[in-house]
Amino acid sequence: MITEILDLAKGYAPKLNTVPIVLMPFLETALNYHRTRLARMEISLTTQYEQSDDIQVVFDCDQIHRVFELKFPTFPPSQVG
Repeated sequence: MITEILDLAKGYAPKLNTVPIVLMPFLETALNYHRTRLARMEISLTTQYEQSDDIQVVFDCDQIHRVFELKFPTFPPSQVG
């Protein structure tokens, strides 16, 4: 990770392994973990989507998992994607 940050600082873009992903199932899987954790603290996490069930995005799943790991350290990346 540190090497990647240093490379980025030098102007080198990381090589991404991008694939098309249907966005809503990916988000729901990611959010379900947090929904369960928050429910234990009596906090409700709700989502609402408008006619967007089939939106596809292209990104690197490994990099997105790393973002979740940095942002939410207890997030288990094996449960998403």
